[in-house]
Amino acid sequence: PSVELTEMVRSWGVRTEIRYIPNGVPEVDQPVLTREYDVCSASRLVKWKNVDQIIDACCLVGATLGVAGDGPEHSLLESKSSVALGRIDLLGQLDDTQVNQLLGKSQIFVLFSDYEGLSFGLLKAMSLGMPIVVSDAPGNLEVLEDRIDCIVVPRGDTRKLSAAIRELLDNPLLADELGARALRKVRRTYSEAVLLNQVISHLKAPS
Repeated sequence: PSVELTEMVRSWGVRTEIRYIPNGVPEVDQPVLTREYDVCSASRLVKWKNVDQIIDACCLVGATLGVAGDGPEHSLLESKSSVALGRIDLLGQLDDTQVNQLLGKSQIFVLFSDYEGLSFGLLKAMSLGMPIVVSDAPGNLEVLEDRIDCIVVPRGDTRKLSAAIRELLDNPLLADELGARALRKVRRTYSEAVLLNQVISHLKAPS
């Protein structure tokens, strides 16, 4: 589902045709819910997702944070959240409807991974027209462009991440513009129906 993963498979020595078809999401028509979180994120709780750095960045600017997902880092992140300055909620594994609800009651979506293939959480946030902050992991940069439809922050730079969050909270016009462009892009490029048809056509093609 990403150019980076395509190249990785080639590096394994695969010589047959490899076709890149990105993940897709359905169109969502969901009203904005009462704002409960300044920031949200959705991912597996593994080290390279850097949820601990998102927590640190939110604490630096006094932003509330809701995190959907579970994984081996849960206990460590729970301990960190319990002593954090401000509201940090680890919400555990959520189904699609619950993830959409979390996004709908949050102002900003953050994905700060060291590595990404193509995040469904990111595409969901785009489909809701949310302002987004991502790390400069290649998988993220295949999807979004800095200051065009998101804000890109260097991996591991918690202070720049906190500055990006603060900028979007303080500048709703910029947040709305970035979110609107992300929404147009996901509708144009990552439509679930279109991409599923591509997969079906590929599977039906003669070998």
